Amino acid sequence: MASSRGSPFDQKIELVDTVPMVIKTVKELKRQKEIAVDCEGDRLSRQGTLDILIIGTINKKVFLFDITQLGESAFDAGLRDLLESNSTVMTKLMFDCRKDSDALMHLYKVKLAGVLDLQLVEVDRRRKLGIHHKFLKA
Repeated sequence: MASSRGSPFDQKIELVDTVPMVIKTVKELKRQKEIAVDCEGDRLSRQGTLDILIIGTINKKVFLFDITQLGESAFDAGLRDLLESNSTVMTKLMFDCRKDSDALMHLYKVKLAGVLDLQLVEVDRRRKLGIHHKFLKA
């Protein structure tokens, strides 16, 4: 029987590659209670590059910020404020944000705040279930 809610893969994907689009998109994202954030790049870290910053919303919108094209201007246009906000109204969901955080801080002076790292949530869940791991692999 088919679900009336549609596929979880039915998402609206939008490329954000101009400063006016960054401003408009950040304004929309600031109205969300939760966003999922991920960064992609070549050797993502302070020694690599941050090429695409991806933000998804609960209403199945996915925004691809073209950091290769926008550079610092993306963060100056509002992304920095969004990612550094420690608002109790919005949670930023990430999974193992260590390299993302390193790249954001050292390449663009962005200090992540208000992040719930889902890898840590999973480790805590496994610990409570008695499933122990000696260490996490990076």
